[in-house]
Amino acid sequence: MNKRIGAGKGKEAKYRYTDDPLKNRLKKNTLTNMVFFILTLPLMFILTPLILKFTGKEAYGIWVLAGSILVFIELFAGLQTPAALSILVPSYNPKRQAAEINRLVNTMFFFYAATGALTALIFFAGKGVLLDLFFKVSAEMAETAAFVLSFSVYAFLINFVMLGFAYLMGAFSIFYISNTIRIVSSFSRAALIVGALYAGFGIKGVVVSQMAVLILETAAIIFYTKKVFRPLDIGFKYFSFVKLREMISLGCRLFFSRAAGLISANIDKLMIGYFINPVTAAYYHIGASVSKYVSNIPEILGLYSILPASAELHSKNQREKLIMLYNRANKYLFFLAVFITGGIAVLGEEFVSLWLGPGYEKVFIVMLVLAAGYTFGLLGYIPMNMLNGIKRVNEVMYVSIGASALNILLSVVLIWLYGLNGALVSAVISIVLYSLALYFLFSGIFKCRINILDALIKPALAACAAGGAVLIVNRFPGMHEGWLVFFSKAAAYTVSYGLVSVFVLAQFDSYDIEQIKEIFRKKRG
Repeated sequence: MNKRIGAGKGKEAKYRYTDDPLKNRLKKNTLTNMVFFILTLPLMFILTPLILKFTGKEAYGIWVLAGSILVFIELFAGLQTPAALSILVPSYNPKRQAAEINRLVNTMFFFYAATGALTALIFFAGKGVLLDLFFKVSAEMAETAAFVLSFSVYAFLINFVMLGFAYLMGAFSIFYISNTIRIVSSFSRAALIVGALYAGFGIKGVVVSQMAVLILETAAIIFYTKKVFRPLDIGFKYFSFVKLREMISLGCRLFFSRAAGLISANIDKLMIGYFINPVTAAYYHIGASVSKYVSNIPEILGLYSILPASAELHSKNQREKLIMLYNRANKYLFFLAVFITGGIAVLGEEFVSLWLGPGYEKVFIVMLVLAAGYTFGLLGYIPMNMLNGIKRVNEVMYVSIGASALNILLSVVLIWLYGLNGALVSAVISIVLYSLALYFLFSGIFKCRINILDALIKPALAACAAGGAVLIVNRFPGMHEGWLVFFSKAAAYTVSYGLVSVFVLAQFDSYDIEQIKEIFRKKRG
């Protein structure tokens, strides 16, 4: 009898990660994302000026353009099968249908292996064309551009194939383990990059360090995926053409929703490389690398769990919880987005001057315009993921196809005519129209509209009050330029925004406060 009880406990422990209630998983995801953001945020601000100092603007621009090409490789080689996996896996019971889950993940792995090999062959044949089109560099930088692009692509494809298994953990709405791994790898990557720069390896050393740590990070995630889902097995015997057809069919419909976002974030850089040069692409990327924290707020809050969570709630016919999830998520998204965008408007110009020095004035304009665009773009983030989660992917697909086509057209025409300014106008127009289309599609299906007071008006009022606090600090005697002065202004802005939001505007109700307390209670426990 005792043996049977012990065996039962062992079986329960075997599935303790997947048996954890969805609410708990989402809280852990959110907390670890915040920790990741807080701990790794300084790294970008340390590494960017260091890389520019040791390698120069042109080499930095080469690295930026290579990164944009990798984004498109991942998009077209993967066909959004990871998102399809996140929708399909929650429909299976990990205890009783482990074989079905193994068929899904192994099918994706071998599909990735095939598309990765095919992509490598295509790149080998077309590398020269890519270099001629997008890398308009000086003669002495031609070999560097070829190395950076080639090494990045081949190393990325190795990692891409490995991700076929690593994505399974996310399909269970378990991101807190991979978030912890990412924290460790971020600091390891930063240390290797700094070492490579001081050792004289330049941008080549940066690329090698970046990709080596990326592969090790994915290997660690796979190791822990096996702990999360103990029945995980690898073998061609699990490959299923039926599962492949199911994933590709769903993935292709999801493809365009992902493509719209990636094209918006990366096509402008490639067009700048094509029509202008890598240096201008570097300006655009540096500004966007700060503004991206607005578009990354869903990731910081763990809201990439929205898609699998929506799929799970929809499968249980819990519509009221879907609506509550939508309203709460929007409130948190815009609270942070308006805070960051307002901070850039008030403090961004001074920050760029202190951070990068003279000669980078264009970076501030990029930061401000894109931050405003990304903030508006969040209007469509939750609708897109929830619609995909409940398998209304066709509607999202049609909207995304139109947005992608418009973005490409605007990028080509406006960058050709107006250069960097055209890139900014193109990006903002595309983001605004795409997010509006998704929002109205969602509200029509769910009969639910955004709470404008909580999501937009209250954060905007708090940002105005916080900006006023910065103006008051500016009037203090002896407030000259310098990091100490800047941080005092940033502190005044942050504290004012928080105090006005919580105590004057009552942005957060008792439910919100209790959820925050529970997150940290779970962490301590």
